Amino acid sequence: MNLRMLLSALAAAPALLGGCSYELKGRVVERDFDSVQMLAADDPTLEQGTPVTGARLVLTRDPGSLGRKDVASAVSDRGGWFTLRLSDAGAGFTEEMWGLRVQRTGFGGAEDVVELPFDPAKSRVLVTLVPGPARRGAERGAGAEVRSDVDRFVSSPGGRSP
Repeated sequence: MNLRMLLSALAAAPALLGGCSYELKGRVVERDFDSVQMLAADDPTLEQGTPVTGARLVLTRDPGSLGRKDVASAVSDRGGWFTLRLSDAGAGFTEEMWGLRVQRTGFGGAEDVVELPFDPAKSRVLVTLVPGPARRGAERGAGAEVRSDVDRFVSSPGGRSP
């Protein structure tokens, strides 16, 4: 009997430990300002506005540190809806800030730091974008991150002046 219970527990372990992922859902819409907001899942504001199709969203863990890591990405569908799926340990369970960057050709782009909700089923992210040319800050890539790190180092008390 004990062997059977042990085998059952071992068979269930991968599903319990590795099968869980965190899903953050939301919508990207066109408005007259760029923003990232966390709302209740049933907030009627999510249904308002013209959907932005093809917006690329990137979620970054520890966005203000040198050890930052892009952990999830998604592209908004025809209705502007997206789902960011991440399996990083602690997502939503610890008090930490995450960076969310949103870009779409023909729009300004939005970037903000958010705290992930403990229960993502009860919350949604609403991203609003302004039509027009991309802002410099929204066009981030590896080069922009390195430049930002250099600027931060140079302006720190131990940094060197250029």
